[in-house]
Amino acid sequence: MRKTLIALLIASLSGCISLPTLRKPSPDLPKAWPQVSPPPPPPSPPAPLPPAGEGLGVREQRLQDWWTLFNDPALTTLINEA
Repeated sequence: MRKTLIALLIASLSGCISLPTLRKPSPDLPKAWPQVSPPPPPPSPPAPLPPAGEGLGVREQRLQDWWTLFNDPALTTLINEA
């Protein structure tokens, strides 16, 4: 019983410990910020794309008909009906 009271007394007195006074940090900031040059102007717009289906190479033609890569006659039939 006595050990319990001593432990309780120590635990309750531990909240009364005074901590050192903390000081607020002061960051080293410059007096003025350096001047930054403005960003470069945006690049000119790219050349317009050709209309769909014109000027396509072999790879682009395969990508235009992407469903044929599956070799699925049912899918090809559905696409053709649409």
